[in-house]
Amino acid sequence: QVFCDMDLGETWIREDKSISTTCSSLKQDGATQDRFYLTKEESADSIEASYCQMSKPGYDERNLKVESYDLGGGGSKVVLNVAIQSHTYSSRSPRQTITACQGARNYYNLKNSTLREDYEQIDMYEAFHKEDGVYTI
Repeated sequence: QVFCDMDLGETWIREDKSISTTCSSLKQDGATQDRFYLTKEESADSIEASYCQMSKPGYDERNLKVESYDLGGGGSKVVLNVAIQSHTYSSRSPRQTITACQGARNYYNLKNSTLREDYEQIDMYEAFHKEDGVYTI
């Protein structure tokens, strides 16, 4: 691109750099948490949700990126969809009150969940633990 400063009468050329964000570039910029990030390998690529394991040593993209899902391809992928028939919760576990949109709700940690048999359960990574109601990535 050519730019011109009319006041100074100067003209200069600036090259467009590729717009990309990878697990490696995020880590080099200071990201430290293992989690999903929005990434884009090349400027022409669509945006992906990539799980980056920043706790691994180094900056090699093949080592850091565990999995990714294309977000520009028209749709999403269901990885967890469960229907709980019954559950208990520990009276010793603290209640959490979460306020959103001017309304408060109380939440307890689930324990001993029983899933409904008449419902198609989806747990793509078999990461939902019925004993404590936790989904682990």
